[in-house]
Amino acid sequence: MDGDWAEVTRIPFPPPGVHAMPTPVATMTFDNSQELLWTGNDYGRVTSFYGTELQRYTSFKAHPSSDGPVRQILVNEKGIVSLGAKDVHMAIRRGLPLWHIRHDGMKDLRCMSFTSKGTAEIITAGMQDTMLVIDLIKGDVVKQVPTEHQYTIMRRGRYICAATQTGSINLLDPVTFAIVKSWNAHSALINDMDAQHDFIVTCGYSLRQGQNYMLDPFLNVFDIKKMSSMPPIPFPAGAAYVRMHPRMLTTSIVVSQSGQMHVVDLMNPNTSDVRLANVTSYLSMFEIAPSGEAIALTDGDCSIHLWGSPTKLHFVDLPTPIEFATPEEPLPNIDWGPDTPLNMIGLPHYRDVLASAWPDIPCDVGAPPVKFDPQFLAGLKPTEFGLYGRNTRGLRRNQAENTRNMNKSGSSGLKAPKFLSEKARELATSNAAASDKKADELISSLTDMGLESRKSDVPVMYRNVEIKYSKFGVDDFDFGFYNSTRYSGLETHISNSYANSLLQIMHFTPVIRNLALQHAATSCVSEICLLCELGFLFDMLQKAEGSICQATNLLKTLSSHPQAGPLGLLEEDPHGSSLNVMLQGLTRFLLDKIVHDYRTINPSSTAMDQLLATSATTSIRCINYQRMLWSTPGWLPEEIGIIVEQGQFFCYEGEDLKLHIQRGIHNITVYSLTGMAINIESGQTQKSHLVSMVNVAHSEPEAPGESRWHLFNDFLVRSVSTEEALTFNTSWKVPSVVAYQIKGENNKIDTEWKKNIDTSILYQDFNPNADPATKTYQVLDPETEAPGPDTIIALDTEFVAVRQPEIEMNSDGERETIRPIVYALARASVVRGQGEKEGVPFIDDYINIKEPIVDYLTSYSGITEQDLDPRVSKHSLLSLKMAYKKMWILLNLGCKFLGHGLKQDFRVINIHIPKSQVIDTIDLFFLKTRLRRLSLAFLAWYLLKEDIQMVTHDSVEDSRTALKLYKKYLEFQDAGILETMLQDIYRAGREVNFKPPRKDDQHVPRTDTPPPLPADGSTGPVTPVRNTNILAQTPGSAFGGGSSWTPGKGSPLP
Repeated sequence: MDGDWAEVTRIPFPPPGVHAMPTPVATMTFDNSQELLWTGNDYGRVTSFYGTELQRYTSFKAHPSSDGPVRQILVNEKGIVSLGAKDVHMAIRRGLPLWHIRHDGMKDLRCMSFTSKGTAEIITAGMQDTMLVIDLIKGDVVKQVPTEHQYTIMRRGRYICAATQTGSINLLDPVTFAIVKSWNAHSALINDMDAQHDFIVTCGYSLRQGQNYMLDPFLNVFDIKKMSSMPPIPFPAGAAYVRMHPRMLTTSIVVSQSGQMHVVDLMNPNTSDVRLANVTSYLSMFEIAPSGEAIALTDGDCSIHLWGSPTKLHFVDLPTPIEFATPEEPLPNIDWGPDTPLNMIGLPHYRDVLASAWPDIPCDVGAPPVKFDPQFLAGLKPTEFGLYGRNTRGLRRNQAENTRNMNKSGSSGLKAPKFLSEKARELATSNAAASDKKADELISSLTDMGLESRKSDVPVMYRNVEIKYSKFGVDDFDFGFYNSTRYSGLETHISNSYANSLLQIMHFTPVIRNLALQHAATSCVSEICLLCELGFLFDMLQKAEGSICQATNLLKTLSSHPQAGPLGLLEEDPHGSSLNVMLQGLTRFLLDKIVHDYRTINPSSTAMDQLLATSATTSIRCINYQRMLWSTPGWLPEEIGIIVEQGQFFCYEGEDLKLHIQRGIHNITVYSLTGMAINIESGQTQKSHLVSMVNVAHSEPEAPGESRWHLFNDFLVRSVSTEEALTFNTSWKVPSVVAYQIKGENNKIDTEWKKNIDTSILYQDFNPNADPATKTYQVLDPETEAPGPDTIIALDTEFVAVRQPEIEMNSDGERETIRPIVYALARASVVRGQGEKEGVPFIDDYINIKEPIVDYLTSYSGITEQDLDPRVSKHSLLSLKMAYKKMWILLNLGCKFLGHGLKQDFRVINIHIPKSQVIDTIDLFFLKTRLRRLSLAFLAWYLLKEDIQMVTHDSVEDSRTALKLYKKYLEFQDAGILETMLQDIYRAGREVNFKPPRKDDQHVPRTDTPPPLPADGSTGPVTPVRNTNILAQTPGSAFGGGSSWTPGKGSPLP
């Protein structure tokens, strides 16, 4: 240092934002070819300053803010390389990026250095067991080098000098990266280090008495040429930072945290030049320019100090010019006067609309009224001045709502897809390509997402999803748009559907799923058995394989449970708690009830208690004790280990868990995280709702070897990363229920319950005292009519309305369905499809409906009020549980369900039948080139010459008719005239508008179900067939022997 060296410039380090507080400099280095000083901050931003006044030159974001500070900066002729904790970024000096690398091997990088290939290659290292070699020209990781040491500092000299976390220095071969020599420099850790030519200098900390870290009062020196250490150089002020002088080979500059600077000759340490930096806090960093004529210091006040000689201060000896932005050309002077025409001012050539071309601006004249939840209004009490009740909407007194913003925010999420009927019309008009393109644009908002949970606003995939209804009902909604996985979502718009998130977690927890299915296969017929309903739901979700499902029956059972209402578990309770609290209460309630339900069939079994029950003792400390609250962001382990010994509870995770398992001293039980229900607070514009994060890997038949986290947001299902699943956001994403399962039970999926199904309910007559003359069914004979995979059964149902649709007028004056009509199963009829009693019903159940019926739909269902009134009904009314269980047993026995338009029947029953077990005549007699599907009455009139549904519908008659139509279909297919017949059917349909004509406009009255068909079924075929064996007797067929056609022959389904 010359005698005139002093502080030349001091500037504050720019904060990360306009209103943000200043932050200290995280790293700093001088450019080796231009008059630039490069810095990095704690938020991943790199900023450069030029000249002796340190004017800002460039600033750009090199690393995500969430990854922490910029760790180090290196400079070469192409640009600058910045190192983050999990990525490496290279940009030209003007800030434009050249490449960015984010590699799986980058976990916690701390330092980097050039290798033997000069400035064309670097090696990175950090608090990890792998070093990565990066080609700066290609921007690729070319090599991964395993290492036993964790490095914090790297400097390039004759070797690559690397400082470890434990205070030692390793010399690495710049070609092979093998350790050539090691020294133990400091007893605790190394704070700073530099290397040049044949010398290494270090300063660091030692652990003194009292467990305090103290800076060592000396500078360690090592001779690389001789591979030996030199006597340390004393520095009483405490050596904090050190740099070798770039021109004087044996000279180094040592700096203390208080600002004391010594220029020391390593060969003659007794002579030194001393300077003192004027700082009000402490120095945090020190760097020397390649010319040796300038040094830069940073302090705790977030300032940068530039030192040097005012007369010859420069950073590099032969600097290249700095490229600045092209200055704007001055505007031409115009002699402006009162008579100057405006066209004297020329306009540039333009292609876009000019800002002066104002569009028509619409004006909003009044905001739409606030929409209140009907359940909220129902809980208000009338008073003299209006309605009065509890404020459950989260608004303050006299606070007005901006309904315009609410409408806009409602449409700012994921835009609903087109209805399936609209897509079908587009396909018919050759607009499929445009439709697919729009769909891809819509779904990109779900697929092109990184780590969403750290965003301040609720991402699209976490927001409320709504079902839109067309005139064709819910079946026209494209649920597949929201779910491309093989895991099924659950519908909303069902009372208490807030439980969807918890039900998904329980479904993917094998210990609960297995016991629920085992119990459902027993003889239990209790109407309020929640464990049976869980088993039915789990089986449906498993069979659906990604198709939409609904938990209607289970939620009905929950609503009717006598204990659910008093516990505040029902959404219709106007004084209920938040959904978050309700779900936690529902979790406790379900776990308790399913244990109780399991004991009703197996009183002596303790399997459910062992899996779900926990014995615990609660202790309350004195409130006078002080306590400390703590939290760790993003902390939720995928595995925990629990030790319970001598009344004490211990929980371990991570490395502690691995250590205890390796030792094997304690009896530790390992649990795996299967899923969690999460409360999403979307603000005042949307209601809070619940989603679930589930690791589906634990419920696979075979362990996949890695976690497979999925988000279940009602019917929106998508795969997410483990980091996304386990990252929370206190402003809108908070866990509500967390589920752990014993690790040993993972991937243990029980399928034996299908072999042990109790089928006795199929052979029971629940109305044995009925008059045989009016009895419409004959129960199955267990000896000769046991159902099996080859059994075909004809099904039809009738239903009534228990809730009217909610319809509003939209802004276009069109009627828009907000909530569709809700049906309840009123009658279910199942007819034998083969055997001696072909066409004879063996199930004809009328259901005892608990909900208030708003419309019996008699003209469509044939159901009257007297049919469903237990006091006057001539039928033996069964519970929905018993009727459903019969269908569920037939499904799992492998029977094939035949009918016309079965999709609606299955929906009302709330059951999912795989396509391989469905024979739907509405699909068999359908031409894909026509959008119209044919009614059962029209097909019966044209093909069977029968008039059905003259006054009303009858499920037994409709089942038999569908069975006859299927036989006709087999005849047409076997004769090779199916396509011709379909064309004739549609041709005849157009002539009568697809409605069967009424003979002489006379109606045939019918009030009761027609008697069973004769044993031989219907009349013989009237269509020529080539294979006369198609209806021949088949030995050993289902439902006993007798005249029948071979099941499956000619079936259009695989």
